[in-house]
Amino acid sequence: MEPLCVHVNRSANVKLISTVAVLILIGLSAVLTQLNPVGNATASAWLEFIGTLHPMLLHLPIGLWFGVLFLLMYRSRNATYHIWVVRGATLVFACGLLAFATGWMLYFSGTYGTSSLKPHMYSAWSFVAASGAFLIFARTDARLSILWCAAVVVSLAIGAAGHIGGVITHGSPMNKAPWKTVEKAGNVQSEEMWPAELEVASDQPLVFNELILPVLGDKCIFCHGNRRARGNLNLSSMALILEGGTSGPALVDGDPQASLLIQRITLPLEHEHHMPPEGQYQLEGNEEELLVWWVSNGIHATMDQVPGEFLPASTADQ
Repeated sequence: MEPLCVHVNRSANVKLISTVAVLILIGLSAVLTQLNPVGNATASAWLEFIGTLHPMLLHLPIGLWFGVLFLLMYRSRNATYHIWVVRGATLVFACGLLAFATGWMLYFSGTYGTSSLKPHMYSAWSFVAASGAFLIFARTDARLSILWCAAVVVSLAIGAAGHIGGVITHGSPMNKAPWKTVEKAGNVQSEEMWPAELEVASDQPLVFNELILPVLGDKCIFCHGNRRARGNLNLSSMALILEGGTSGPALVDGDPQASLLIQRITLPLEHEHHMPPEGQYQLEGNEEELLVWWVSNGIHATMDQVPGEFLPASTADQ
């Protein structure tokens, strides 16, 4: 029969090793949050592909955590439930790491703007760190009061991460408030009516259709189109551009300085709010100047108003 002292020492060693492992994983995940998105197109495609598992995996630690809270309530009355609290906390931490890793891949792929993802990434890491701390306390038989304090911190962290993630995906809940949606429906022109109303003013083609949409399609639609609309901003039509996203309208007709789209594209490349995000295909040639000219001269501008410097070579020579 194995001596009791040997069993106690072995148990202590297991607890020490598991504590060190949890701390290392928390530290490694913290390091990941400080890396900048990759600039390689192939690596970006693979990272985004694997990162598509994130929406599925993120629900696992949330559901499991509520299970741990219920087990902790039973643990308060009966200490025999403690082993199930430890096992549940282990699953929460492991699944939280998987969800964090896949979400980080989406960030590191560079297909999302860092300004919108970083707060979510940091809050998600805080959940990983808090759930890891809870696991360490549970495995080392900390007092029940300490476990409950740690549980409150984990719950706050998972709530913050979930809220910020929801805002990225669906926009602020206040944007869907009934009094706002009713007002928007009454004021915003329909997408189908927009081109016909603009064409009445002139027989000339619209600058938006001929010159602006190709630039947006080449540099912006990948992240702000019908397939995905980061920050609830869709740049695939004039009506949707004017409707804007979670930060408000993308354009103010005739005022480039007040237009969020112009503000973002004219920021220094290294600025976290610069668009397109660093590592993505950037505006080239005089595309930036063209967008500024277009907004300055009115979004109703027609091709006969465009300076020759913005016209394609074949058109300018005619």
